[in-house]
Amino acid sequence: MERIKLNKRIKIKAVTKPLKHHFFGYYDRSPWNKTERFMLAMEANFNDHFPPRPNETVKIGIIDLKNKNKFIELSESKAWSWQQGSMLQWLPPDYNRYIIFNDRRKNKFVSIIFDIKTKKEKVLPFPVYDIHPNGRYALSLNFSRLNDLRPGYGYNGLKDKYEKEKYPEKDGIYLIDLEKKKQRLLISLKQLKQKNYLDSMEKGKHWVEHLSFSPDGQRFVFSHRWKINQELFHTRLYTADLDGKNLFQFPDSGYYSHIVWKDSKHLFGWGSISEKFGSIRRDKKKIKLLSKKLLPIYRRLIPKIIRKKILPIHYFLLTDQTSQILRINLHDEDGHPTFSPDKKWVVTDTYPDKKHYRTLILYNFTTRKKITLGKVYSLPEKKDIKIKRWDYVGIRCDLHPRWNRKGDKICIDSVHEGTRQMYVLDLSKFVK
Repeated sequence: MERIKLNKRIKIKAVTKPLKHHFFGYYDRSPWNKTERFMLAMEANFNDHFPPRPNETVKIGIIDLKNKNKFIELSESKAWSWQQGSMLQWLPPDYNRYIIFNDRRKNKFVSIIFDIKTKKEKVLPFPVYDIHPNGRYALSLNFSRLNDLRPGYGYNGLKDKYEKEKYPEKDGIYLIDLEKKKQRLLISLKQLKQKNYLDSMEKGKHWVEHLSFSPDGQRFVFSHRWKINQELFHTRLYTADLDGKNLFQFPDSGYYSHIVWKDSKHLFGWGSISEKFGSIRRDKKKIKLLSKKLLPIYRRLIPKIIRKKILPIHYFLLTDQTSQILRINLHDEDGHPTFSPDKKWVVTDTYPDKKHYRTLILYNFTTRKKITLGKVYSLPEKKDIKIKRWDYVGIRCDLHPRWNRKGDKICIDSVHEGTRQMYVLDLSKFVK
């Protein structure tokens, strides 16, 4: 069986090696440093269960691209997940000497600023999610709550101290001052629950995720979610100023997935803007009928290709704080989009098809040209597939494409050769 099917104009190279497993984690951030000599990576001893057990660590390191891709261990972490790793990233604005990642120390989630030159570290008493472009601030959330409500994304090992509260007043989105080591609550879950109230908000727990600063650092985007029942959760998409003010809500369809900033005024991603689509999730009787009776029948009888055409879910370009929304015909399936440094190109992936292949897609925002880069097999060695529906649950290995600093290469995580490794694809023949 052919495990990878790439466009003939693409060169691919593994930059990590078995027998250990290596990955970078999430999309929309670059593993390369500014000079592109080093790439950030995490190294795990296993690839067969999730979530990681409380005392299971990943090694934090850099790949030396000028020294036979040698993995150089720098530290380790007990605060990580298969999807988002330890939030490992280069610290702006130089993206060269300092890295930041999350860890669990003394029974608390923390973040570590590590100097790769001196090997010295600075411990901050809070974990981070996204870093401000100036390197001074970070956004954060409750990773224990995220772990409970979105297995595979948060961190194991610590109990959510607000677990008995559906919409706590003292939990939500936090802003961290990395220099002063101070944290303050910007927007609480109770505050979000009270905004444009719906009856469905009372039943399940609320949480936030997908926090991301705009490129100019003036605003940030996030998803507010709450459980409707075991099958469904409702998602609202917001942006806000750095102080949490000027909260802007996009159309309440109830469904938004992966959203990224194209520039400081525009957001791009997968979801729905249909208020009618969202109205189903607002009605208790409709929710019960949908999840208990209609949804199982719908999924069983209607082919996926038809479902994609029926539901009003697409890629969109959203203009912040306005009603301007443009549908983009990039693909008819959700993925993890990331823009090239010059913002001319976006690369994204898909979830696995019936034959367990993920599609990698390149799209030119100027010409509207779409290029299928290839298909990549989504299952690892058979000995590691101990979980049912392995490539649909939290341990799965999404490609999560990310650009290099020059904008002519991308990096993916993949298991197509059996183990979880990092690969670099040269796209210079397409983007030059």
